[in-house]
Amino acid sequence: MSLRAPVRRCLAYGFVLVATIALTARTGVSQSAVAVDGSNVTWSLDPRSAKVDQHLGRRAIFLRGQSPPAFANIDFVDGTIEFDIASMPGGNFAGLVFRYANPSEHENVYLRLHKSGSFDAMQYAPRVFTTAGIWQLTREFMSPVTYRSDAWLRVRAEVSGSRLEIFVGDSTKPTVVVPRMRGVTSAGRIGFWGRVNEKPDEWTAALSNVVITPRAARDTAMFA
Repeated sequence: MSLRAPVRRCLAYGFVLVATIALTARTGVSQSAVAVDGSNVTWSLDPRSAKVDQHLGRRAIFLRGQSPPAFANIDFVDGTIEFDIASMPGGNFAGLVFRYANPSEHENVYLRLHKSGSFDAMQYAPRVFTTAGIWQLTREFMSPVTYRSDAWLRVRAEVSGSRLEIFVGDSTKPTVVVPRMRGVTSAGRIGFWGRVNEKPDEWTAALSNVVITPRAARDTAMFA
């Protein structure tokens, strides 16, 4: 029996294996069920925009490059979304998305890390049939927030029907109140995105202790 065919198969397999390893090392592999300490959900992470690493004494989700978001593996209509965030030195933007259907249809909250303390450090601005956002049309939903790179900041979003309230730190008074959200979706995914302008490879923020508590949807019209 000739050994040429098995040898050829082995050589071919070895070539494919080496190529696969090289490609994986260069591009990374998306992970679909990542568990992170302190979070009550698992995560779908793409190495182009997210990773899990140690930060400020915790295992955390790092964000960069904006797209795709780091998605929680849960469907969401109404409920509470809580998380801790810490900005990176030089970080620009981070964001919370929910009721996410696709890049141009979802609710979105900007966390402008580079504008810490400014009047527009946090803003509700959904994506409505565009990936560009409509932040110019939702200026009434801006609020000052102070972000830190050396400490975690707790944020809590309460979603109920068309109403959104966002609480920051220990405050019992909401920082942002949206009586009627402008988004066109009523259900979808939850995720987080982040970016450093002009530097897609730099990490902009870290998340930890993400807790998502869904509730039954209110029996009201979306735009009541």
